[in-house]
Amino acid sequence: MKKIIIIFLLFSMNIDAQVTGIVSYGFMVNDFKTNIKRDKIFEELNKQSGDVIFVLNFKGKESIFKVDDKMEIEINSIGKSYAKTIVGKGSFYTDLNKDLTIRKAEVYGEVFLIRLNPSSNNWKLSTDSKLIGKYKCFKATMSKAIENQSGKYIFEIIAWYAPEIPVSFGPKEYNNLPGLILELKDTHYTFYAKNIELYPKKELKLLEFSGVIISQEEFSKKTLNIMSNFKK
Repeated sequence: MKKIIIIFLLFSMNIDAQVTGIVSYGFMVNDFKTNIKRDKIFEELNKQSGDVIFVLNFKGKESIFKVDDKMEIEINSIGKSYAKTIVGKGSFYTDLNKDLTIRKAEVYGEVFLIRLNPSSNNWKLSTDSKLIGKYKCFKATMSKAIENQSGKYIFEIIAWYAPEIPVSFGPKEYNNLPGLILELKDTHYTFYAKNIELYPKKELKLLEFSGVIISQEEFSKKTLNIMSNFKK
């Protein structure tokens, strides 16, 4: 517990500094069981998108997480689309000053902007640690409930964050930890940092998504309606 308190103190001392950076993440499929037919389909899709790189750009209290634009011309369209919609669940803009994360998602050709709140991530910090590259990382966990037509499922999300890099960002909507997340085990995929560039020479421009923003509840209702109409 003392270690965790020290981490927070050190983090609060450095967080005011405007840290900028670019992190490239690869991903791998978590070990979970589905039926055989789906396994074969998803195995092929994961194989086609295996070379996709996700990138997290951050500057001060803002960040954007998405598929690396440079990779889009180098991979096939199926792999790119699968990585964007299924693995990454869209693109994410975060502003910690506003306690705001906006997820930009596409469902059957329709684009949605969904509001999330970083402060709602109920992380449990641990003293467990490991080295990722040259950075000492600490473990944090939280529970996430997923409900679909098959039922409701509870997943344990595991993040490994580096207090040496004093920013509260990570892949997707997973933010609000006392250090940059270098490894994240999500519901079905694990994201891992492949390259970290702090204070890059090029200027980072982080633009907030524009459009009508809806809540997660509204998005769930709209997607259910779209899927019902699609089946008809």
